[in-house]
Amino acid sequence: MLHNELIDALHREGEEKLATIRLEAGRALEEISNEAAAKARTIRERYNTLLNQAVREEGGALMAAAAKKAAIARLIAEKKLADRLYTLAAGLLKGLRNNGYDGIFGELVRELPTYGWDIVTVNPEDLQIGAACFPDAKVVGDNRISGGLEVMSADGKVRVINTFEKRLELAWAAILPEMMENAAQAAGETRSAQD
Repeated sequence: MLHNELIDALHREGEEKLATIRLEAGRALEEISNEAAAKARTIRERYNTLLNQAVREEGGALMAAAAKKAAIARLIAEKKLADRLYTLAAGLLKGLRNNGYDGIFGELVRELPTYGWDIVTVNPEDLQIGAACFPDAKVVGDNRISGGLEVMSADGKVRVINTFEKRLELAWAAILPEMMENAAQAAGETRSAQD
């Protein structure tokens, strides 16, 4: 019987050890599972952070590119508008001849420095008035001049341009911003009326 008791004791001891091993294995498995879940969370958080950062960077780059394209498009549109306004303004210069032009021409002549001008270029309609103001000079007509005159020495080294076109060109930088602002306001009013 001692033999049976020994076998039973060994069985009980084996079952206890087996239960202990199972318990320890269960704890180890739970610990490994928890560590794996924690690592997976850390990896997910790190990749989410990287993804969010990449999205912000890409979004910022896209917005910067869009802003740059919009700025270029606006500059092109403003340049076209400025060119169109200049063409319109230049087209109106001839109208300055309608009222009191003889006085305006005389004023432009008086602005010239005192010099023995040899060649005077004017609008073809001003050949007579030019000859009267510069009796010793060769007076020639040029359709590109809407009003005013260009004077030059015989050798071409001294030249003064006092035409409507030159005055517009010189004043354009000061005139354009106001014209652009007026055009922008008009466009805004048009948009408001359409809404």
